[in-house]
Amino acid sequence: MPAKEEATNVKSYFSEKRINEIVKSIRKRVAEHRRLQEEGILPMYKRIPITVMEIKYVMIVINRKRGTASAIMKEIRAALGKKPRQKVSVTEFCNHTGIPLDDVRQALNLLT
Repeated sequence: MPAKEEATNVKSYFSEKRINEIVKSIRKRVAEHRRLQEEGILPMYKRIPITVMEIKYVMIVINRKRGTASAIMKEIRAALGKKPRQKVSVTEFCNHTGIPLDDVRQALNLLT
């Protein structure tokens, strides 16, 4: 039981206002991508789901430059006790930043 309580009390990297802005941006970009697919401008294809976050994916999700994405990944690794080159999963990224997992997965599957 205590492990679940610890997981829910984790302070997210972003403020609630910033999380809402990021989610709104993700949903807007995903909707535009789907619209272009329906019009036949972009191809429709199935992809292998992305399970590991990389800096380039963080840049897409939060819509920021490489330096900001690197700083976020560095902080996540430090908080999780990982070494600089260790992988960070999508779930760990979402738990740390507070961004909903479904929105991040949609962005990774459509926008990458």
